[in-house]
Amino acid sequence: MNKKTKETVIIGIGLVLLSLILHYAHYLIFKDAHHTLIFLFADIAFIPMEVFFTTLIIDRLLEKREKNHFIEKLNMMIGLFYTEIGRNLLSEFVKGDDNLVELINSNICAKSWNDTFCKNLKNKVENHKFDFNINKIDIYKIKNTLSQNRDFLMNLIMNENIHEHEKFTEMLMALLHVKEEIESRYSDKIQPFELQHLASDMSVAYKYLTLEWCEYMNYLNKNYPRLFVRALIDNPFDNRDKTEKDELYLAQ
Repeated sequence: MNKKTKETVIIGIGLVLLSLILHYAHYLIFKDAHHTLIFLFADIAFIPMEVFFTTLIIDRLLEKREKNHFIEKLNMMIGLFYTEIGRNLLSEFVKGDDNLVELINSNICAKSWNDTFCKNLKNKVENHKFDFNINKIDIYKIKNTLSQNRDFLMNLIMNENIHEHEKFTEMLMALLHVKEEIESRYSDKIQPFELQHLASDMSVAYKYLTLEWCEYMNYLNKNYPRLFVRALIDNPFDNRDKTEKDELYLAQ
């Protein structure tokens, strides 16, 4: 029995004993066992109803409200991540994706999102081949982005709320691993096998970034339509000219 459970048991026993003592004191003062027992059994009879209202209804309503508040805070942190660093990293990673056309054909650049669309898109992303040509991307740019935002990433990882989102936590760890690998391996003298290893690590981070980005886009669409339009224009998978995207989305 852990310490918290033991304390709960002790408090429970103490409250029951206190109740019995007070009822006994009531009997001693008024010498009326009949009414004392009536009050005692009336209190006991009311317990199931009290449990029903407090535990099954009120507590659940409060729990739901707290959960919604927690999810909102979590999504705000995820949104901050993509605004500060995630979108820039994705924009660089997609340059090396030789299979990018498959994601585009999966409607990842669609302007209408909902839960069903997001679920189907994530299934397609899960099956996407994320091996990419590392020679097409600016590794130093990725390194600088990750290095400059190291404290930001560490603060996110240490945030207890983020730990409830397992996939997002794994993505942050994958990005920090990429940062460490670039700093320790990448140079003008890097060996081909080391470059391949680095490409593999980046592929993992790229996949996580894409999956969480899909969730983020769906969240914006449902809760912040104006920010969603901005995210459509800045869609890292959409290689159309920015002017064309501005005309397409801002005219809605």
